[in-house]
Amino acid sequence: MREPAEPAETATVQPSVTKASAVSDELFLGLIFPYAPPKPSGPVTQAALLMTRQGAPIEQVTLGTFDGRATVLDSLVERGFPDSTLLGFRAFHLTTGTDVAVLRANDTTLHVLSRPIRDTTSAADFTLLKKVSIAAHTHVRVVR
Repeated sequence: MREPAEPAETATVQPSVTKASAVSDELFLGLIFPYAPPKPSGPVTQAALLMTRQGAPIEQVTLGTFDGRATVLDSLVERGFPDSTLLGFRAFHLTTGTDVAVLRANDTTLHVLSRPIRDTTSAADFTLLKKVSIAAHTHVRVVR
């Protein structure tokens, strides 16, 4: 009688699975105000837009230097900012000041707008300060 053959050992090769670090399609926006030394005429605000997403390095886009101290604004529409404003701040000192708004212009661009503060201001008073490119189909989230 013949003994049954032992099953042949088969080496199972597991394919190596290497996951590329996935970059999130969610972009987080915030405003930062790095220290600016005061000048003789009064305080100065340096402003930057901080952009970060999971799996990608942080980007910092300089918005400029403005006279006065900065206040991040929550009630933007009530203050005459465009309806689609994501972030906004006001830099104000004595009788001069600037409003700055960040809004999504289209699928691949953020617009940074500014206007001088006056007694009567409206969304139409804003002018383009800077364009910031973002990846298409990005979901933008604001961090305050």
